Amino acid sequence: MQKRFSQMSKEELMLEAERLRAEGEKLQKEGNLSLANITKQRYYFCLSYLMNPEEIMIGSTYYVMDEDQEFVVEYLNGVMAWGYFPNQPGRERIAYPIAQLKPSKNYCASSGCGCTH
Repeated sequence: MQKRFSQMSKEELMLEAERLRAEGEKLQKEGNLSLANITKQRYYFCLSYLMNPEEIMIGSTYYVMDEDQEFVVEYLNGVMAWGYFPNQPGRERIAYPIAQLKPSKNYCASSGCGCTH
């Protein structure tokens, strides 16, 4: 039985993140997009355990990796950030792993590359 991310050491998390990244790329190349997307979510979730949740500011706007719109964080629950996309009607609440969030200031959203300028 595999350990939970919350039970892994930093070194174990880094190894697992690399394994998930490689597995996701392989699945993408094979055309198994559904499983590749699940693996990508697990990758971000794993990376989130390497981060300090206190770095995510409640009420701040972030870009979500793989999304082309801003996301407002309302609250945190563990390594998950709950919030909404302000440009969507109804402002449905949704959660993302904190590793999938990038500060909106100077973020290159047009290409989704995640780089800062």
